Amino acid sequence: MTDALIRVEHLKKYFPQKEGFQTNYVKAVDDLSFTIRKGETFGLVGESGCGKSTTGRLLLDLIHPTEGEVYFEGEKISAMKPRELMRLRRHMQIIFQDPFASLNPKLKVRRIIEEPLRFHGIKNRKTRDELVRDILNVVGLPEAALERYPHEFSGGQQQRIGIARALILRPDFIVCDEAVSALDVSVQAQVLNLLSGLKDEFRLTYLFISHNLSVIKHICDRIAVMYLGKIVEIGDREMIFKNPCHPYTKALISAIPIPDPDERRSRILLEGDIPSPLNPPSGCRFHTRCPSCKEDCGGHEPELLEVEPGHFVACPYWNA
Repeated sequence: MTDALIRVEHLKKYFPQKEGFQTNYVKAVDDLSFTIRKGETFGLVGESGCGKSTTGRLLLDLIHPTEGEVYFEGEKISAMKPRELMRLRRHMQIIFQDPFASLNPKLKVRRIIEEPLRFHGIKNRKTRDELVRDILNVVGLPEAALERYPHEFSGGQQQRIGIARALILRPDFIVCDEAVSALDVSVQAQVLNLLSGLKDEFRLTYLFISHNLSVIKHICDRIAVMYLGKIVEIGDREMIFKNPCHPYTKALISAIPIPDPDERRSRILLEGDIPSPLNPPSGCRFHTRCPSCKEDCGGHEPELLEVEPGHFVACPYWNA
C-alpha cells in the first residue's frame, strides 16, 4: 500500500515468565499484520490485557518484538542503526494514559515541554523558548503555566502538557495510549476535540488505543478489534459499527450505552473469564466464550477473511 505510513508484518511479543525451572511465555502480541495510512486515525480496541498498549510500544520500538517487523515509510525499524533510530524518534511520539505519572514532578512545565528539544540538539535557548510558548498556546494553556509544576494542574491540563510535549518536535505519527481514559467525561470530550483539531493542523497520523468503543467511534477512521493478542476484525468505522461480523465485536458494540432511554438493544453477554495469555486456547482464541462456537473452532486458528472491500474478519462462520 503506497499511502501506508506504518506497516506491521507478523508482529509478535512474548514475555518470558519463570516458574521454578520452567520458562513459560506470555503471548501479549501474537502475529499481527496491518497498515496505518498517512493522515488517518487508526483505532485499536479491546478488553484490558489484550495487548493493545504492547502493540503501541512495539510500533515505536520502545520494546523490541520477539518476531516480525515494523516499517515506517517503508523503512524497517529493526534494521536501523542507533543514529538513524534517534532521527526517527523525532517523527514518532506517544501520549500516555496517566498524565500525571508521565510528567516529572520535579520539573516545571517549561522544562518538561522543552526536554525533547534539548535531547534532539536544539541548543539555542531563544529558539526553544519560542517553540515552547507556541505549542503551549496551541494546546490551550496560558503562558503562566510554564513556571508551575505538574501537581498544580487538573488531570485535563496535565494531559494537555503531555500533548504539548509530544507535539513539540512536530512528529508525523503519535500513539495515543488510552489518552482520555483517566479523565472525566466532560474533559474527555475537550481533549478528543483538541486531538482532532491538532490532527488537521499538523497533518498527524494517530494510533488511538482505547477500550471505549464510544470514544473510538468518535475519533477513528479505521478500527482494529483485538482479543488476547490477535486482531479479530478490522475495517472502516462505518463497516465495524453498521455491520459487525465477529461475535466478539458484536458483543462489544452491544455493551455501548444508549443515550435514548426509549431505545432498546439486545445485549450479548459473554460467559466466562478471558483466558490467560500464558496458556491461550487452541484454535480460535475466542471460542471458549463465543455464543456462536462450532465444533471445529478449537481445532484450527482462523485467518482474516475479506468479507467486503477493506473489511476483514477472523471467523469462518461470520455469516452463519
